[in-house]
Parts: sequence; structure tokens; C-alpha cells
Amino acid sequence: MGYAKWLEQFLPFGIPLTLAFYYLLYRLLKVLLVNSRRAPESECPVAAPVRAVEIVVAAAAYIVLTSVAFWPYLGSFSTAIIGPPEDNLVFFWNLHWFSHSLGSDAGFSFTNLIFYPEGVDLAYHSLSWYNLALSVPLRSLFGPVATYNLLILHSFVLSGIGAFLLIRDLIDSMPAALVGGYVFAFSASHVAQALHHLNIASVQFLPFLVVYALRSMKQGGWRNVLPAALFFLLGSLASWTYLVIQTYVLLGLYACEAFRRRQIVLWAPLRNLGLIGGITLLVLSPWLFRLISVATTSPAAKGAGHTVFGADLMAFLTPASVHPVGSLDFMQNLAAHFTGNPWEATVYLGIVPLVITLMTVGRLPGKGYPILALAVVFLLLSLGPVLRVFGHPLPFLLPEAALAAIPGANFVRVPARFAIVGSLGLAVLSSLSLWTLYRQMRFGRYTRAVLVLLVACLAVDLFPRVSARTPVSLPACYEVLTEQHHPRAILDLPGGYVEANTYMMYQTMHGLPIVQGQVARKLKPTLIDRLDTLDLIHQREQLASSGVTHIVMHKNFLEAEASATIERYSNVYDLVYDDSSHTVFVVE
Repeated sequence: MGYAKWLEQFLPFGIPLTLAFYYLLYRLLKVLLVNSRRAPESECPVAAPVRAVEIVVAAAAYIVLTSVAFWPYLGSFSTAIIGPPEDNLVFFWNLHWFSHSLGSDAGFSFTNLIFYPEGVDLAYHSLSWYNLALSVPLRSLFGPVATYNLLILHSFVLSGIGAFLLIRDLIDSMPAALVGGYVFAFSASHVAQALHHLNIASVQFLPFLVVYALRSMKQGGWRNVLPAALFFLLGSLASWTYLVIQTYVLLGLYACEAFRRRQIVLWAPLRNLGLIGGITLLVLSPWLFRLISVATTSPAAKGAGHTVFGADLMAFLTPASVHPVGSLDFMQNLAAHFTGNPWEATVYLGIVPLVITLMTVGRLPGKGYPILALAVVFLLLSLGPVLRVFGHPLPFLLPEAALAAIPGANFVRVPARFAIVGSLGLAVLSSLSLWTLYRQMRFGRYTRAVLVLLVACLAVDLFPRVSARTPVSLPACYEVLTEQHHPRAILDLPGGYVEANTYMMYQTMHGLPIVQGQVARKLKPTLIDRLDTLDLIHQREQLASSGVTHIVMHKNFLEAEASATIERYSNVYDLVYDDSSHTVFVVE
């Protein structure tokens, strides 16, 4: 159902229901934040400083857990990239493009290696500058495929360490912090994004930012402001999406602190948070100005999808396909009702962490309630502008409806990605709850056994089950083509989303410009958009005048239409290569 149609159908009922909804939300947040004032600090004394040995142990634990979780990939670590053939191929191409651009005069804002001959502006492409920079030394050591996989896996280790440090800053319990780091690092949304989007999977800097942002508001000092600014910058360089999300996080942290102190304006925290954001904006200003300039001249720069890619309310409680239970037919039938694609719709929080949190929700230490309030707010934002339950829209206008209308704020076109902040909040809350259970609940001699059982259930609930991979190899036709026919540019057929991504993977190996391609936001049409697919004589004229010398026909993508399509092209183009998988035609 379209957004306009939704408004037309539900607006008469939606106004009073929406007002009632926001009143209840206000009451909930007020209760949570008031509890943060009332809970005595003695219930949660100041945690001792984190020792270096604790960080080493945590790092070792998350390295082992990541290795076990992604064990199926280790045998093909240098020959296949993590995830099914989809957007991961575009990010694999991004690493190749960046390495290629370093040794050329082409620059980093444009390329004609894809969408030949016009090329494409990369201003709004999903470039993860942090991962691009890190890939340069890694590629020379491990090769392109292993480098991509290492970039994915290291996000799990660092995410776990970051969440561990955040929790240890709040409570003096290393075991509870280790559990919380696991909950965040292996959250369903993180695992799902790791199979598809290198940039969105780079969530590792968020908990570090929260650690030092909280310290900067309470303690001040450059020793806290500068690390916070560094992690804000790194998160923004990992993905422009996190530039926006992290900004909201800082605003939320300030709002909670202002409420706790009963003051609207807190000059020292405002100054410190302003420095954290300002340093990043200053460093990124040349690129941000270019984004703004392009956005004012190109309508295509504005992303769409706010209503489609909002999380479904029931998706928070529905195990995702990246977990063993989620792969069951019953669960997949439930998930089929969610809008958007499966990986963006994956926001499963974990039944066990939620149950553990609810067990102590009235007995949490005071510092836990602002985190709970932030988790609620960001999970609410992740629902998008329209509340959906198993795909059915309900008559509520959610906060994201306003954000989607604000220039700049609407840059996050996939509201479901806000759920990662909710996952971080739940990681902290589940750790605080386990710590509270240990201190306050009385199970007698069975206390430790009960806690171990809860942690074991939590581990099973969130442990991923993933094995999809994409082998990286170049079909023989390209090798013959480059060695014997010396092409200038190639048209791969047929077209399609996965097909174009696959052709980009091939391009990283044969190195020739291709007519097809895929970018996050394509700002101007190119040859592939106007290519005549009905009149092949006219098509040949278009290709010849554009400098495209050969056509590679991929039979595996044509399937039943392969014979008829190849015969039709054979009537116009000369065949120069043919095998069971590919046919190559020469244009001139």
C-alpha cells in the first residue's frame, strides 16, 4: 500500500489514534527517565577502570566466537566472499576500484569502468571510506577475496570489544560485559548486513562513540572528547548512514542527561558534544559540500524507500533466517509478510535478551533507564513512517514520517537500520539485568546455575547460522577474449540486479570497462538506459558509436531463453566464442 493511499484511507482514524499513541509514549519515556533520577547510586557503584588484561581476554573471546560463527567460510576464505551473490559483489568491486584509482588520475568521485562510456558519479554511491583505506595494505598481504572477508569479520570482533567497554564503564562485572558484547556483535541485523553490505555491517564504532560521549558529558576533558570525535569520524567514514544515526545518538544522550539534571541547557556537555560532531564535520566538509551541491542539481540524489524499508513490529520477535530457528518453514512464512528485502527486514532482537531484561525492568540501576529510553526511541524510528504488523499498515503516524520530510535527515532511506542502536541498548540492558539478578535475586545455591542457564539460552538464541558464499572466479570466455581479441569495452547480457553485480565482480578480474553496472544512487542515465533491445541493428550502431567492441552473453542467466536469444543475436552479430556457459559476439 502506497503512502498517499495509506493517508487517504486511515487519516480520519489515524489522528486520534496517533495522538493517543504519542501520549502513551511520552508517559513511558517520562517514567523511564524519572526512574533514572530516583534509583540510588549505591545500587550501581562506580565501576573500576578497565584493565588491559580484560580487553585482551575480551578480544580473544570475540575472535574465537567470530571464527566459530563463520567457520563454514574458512575453507574458502581466499576464493569466495561472504554472502550470496548480491550487493556484496558491489562492495567487492568498490575495493578494486579504490585500489585502481590510487594508481591513476581518475580521482575518487567518478569512474567509467562501469556504465561505459559515460561513466557514473560516485557522490552518492555506497563507498565505505574506512574499509577502502584499510583494504589497501590488506590486499597486498592477503589478496582481494580474503581482504573483503577480513573486513567483514573484524567488525564482529571490534563490535564485541566496543560493547564490552561500554558495559564495563557502567558496571564492575567482566562476565556480564562479555555477554553484552556478544549480544551486540552477533545481533541479527549485524549478521544479516554482513552478508550483503560492508558499509552497514561496520557498526563497530558506535559503542566506542557512546563510551567516550558519556565520559565527555560527565567528566569533560580532551582525553574523552578527542576519542569520541575519532570514533564519530570513523563511523561516518564507514557509512554515511552512521553519520546521521550517530548524530541522533549524541542528541539522545544529551536529552537524557538534561532530563536527569533538570536543565534544558548544559553548557559543558553541549560544548563537548559540539566539538565531537564539529571535528568530524570539519574533516568531512569538502565531501559534504559536494553531496549538498549534487543534491541541489540532481533529483535522483534523494533516496526513496522510507515506507518500504521500515521494520515490521513483529520482526523484533521473529527469528531471522540467519539463525537456525529462522530457517524453519514456519518462520520463513512469517517473515515473508515483512516489507522490503529479507536482510533489511531482519531486526530480530532475541527473545532471551528481552526476557532477561523484562525480569529486572523494575529493579535496574538508575543508569540503565536512560539506555532503555534510547533503545525504545531508536526501535521506534526503525519502524519507519508507518506502523506495520506482519506487513499490514496500522493507522499510526510514527516519528520517522517527520524525519523523512527533512532534507539531510532523510538521507537514511532505510529506517530499519536505526534498529542497530536498539540492539546496542538491549546488549547493555541484558548485561545490567544479569548483573542485577546476580546481586538481588536469591536462588540459593542454584543462583549460578540459573544464571549460566540464562546465558546459555541467550547464546543459542543469537548464535548465527550462515554459510552462503559467492565464489570469485573469471569465466574462460573473458580470458580468451582479452588474449585474442583485445576488446575496448564489453556489454554483458542479460541485464538485471544480480546480473549487473556479477558483471562488476568479473570486471575486477578482466579490467575492461563494462556497459552494465550498479551504484546506490545513479544520478544520470547512461548507454545501458537507452540501449535498444528490440532493434538489434540499431543496437549495434549504438554500441559501435560508443566504442563497445564485444557482447558477452551469459547463458546461465538466460536459462530457457538462451537458445532463442543467441540465435537472434547471431543474425546481426558475428560469433567469436561459444561454450556451454557463454557466447561472445563482436560488434564491428
